[in-house]
Amino acid sequence: MQGHILLSILLLWVYTANCQLSFEEISPRDKQGAWQAHRKDFRRMREENRTPIQEWSNGEFKVSDVIAQGELFCRYYISFADDPVNTVRGFEVDLKIIDIQVIDVLTGEEYPVIIRGHNFVSYYTGDDIKGTRYVTVRVKHTGCIPHPKTCYAETYIATSFGRYNQDNRFPTFATNLATASYEKHCSWMRRLFNFWPLSHFF
Repeated sequence: MQGHILLSILLLWVYTANCQLSFEEISPRDKQGAWQAHRKDFRRMREENRTPIQEWSNGEFKVSDVIAQGELFCRYYISFADDPVNTVRGFEVDLKIIDIQVIDVLTGEEYPVIIRGHNFVSYYTGDDIKGTRYVTVRVKHTGCIPHPKTCYAETYIATSFGRYNQDNRFPTFATNLATASYEKHCSWMRRLFNFWPLSHFF
C-alpha cells in the first residue's frame, strides 16, 4: 500500500508538471494502485473540508429538516494518455454551477436549495412527509466538460430521503461532473449557426 501511495504522489507530480506519461511506462497493476490511492486521498480531503450541516442553516431550517447534502466537483483523474493535460485541467478550473434544483419525483414539488460554491444543501420544513421519498437533483453548470461558451450542461442525479417518526435520513453524496452523464443545451444562435466559421463565435 505504501508503494502505491508513493507511486500516486509521483504521478501527481508528473501531472502537475504537465509532463506526458505513456501506458508503456507503467504496469497495469501499478496504474490501478495509483488510481485507487489517488481517489482515496481525494475522498478523505473532501470529507475533512466538508462544512457541517449546522453551519448551513442561518436559522432557515433545522438539521432534521435536511433532505440532501451534495458536493459537486470536476476531477479528471491521472491521465496516462499522450495528450497534454492542460486542456482537461482548464475544464476543472472553469467549473461554474449555474443552478441546482431538487424535485420530488412523486409530486413534482421543488424543495428549497442553498448553494455555496460547488456544494449545496436542500431542506423541507413541513411535517407532512412520512417514509421514503425519491427526488431528482438537477444541476446546470458550465465548464468541466468541453462545450462552446453559449452552451451549458445539465446533469440529473437520482436519490432519496426518509422520515420515520423521529428518525430523519438524508443522503450526503459527491458527484464528479467530469464522469457523470449530462445533456448539452445551447442557445438558439448556437444551434442556428452551428457550422464553421460562424460556430467559433457562439
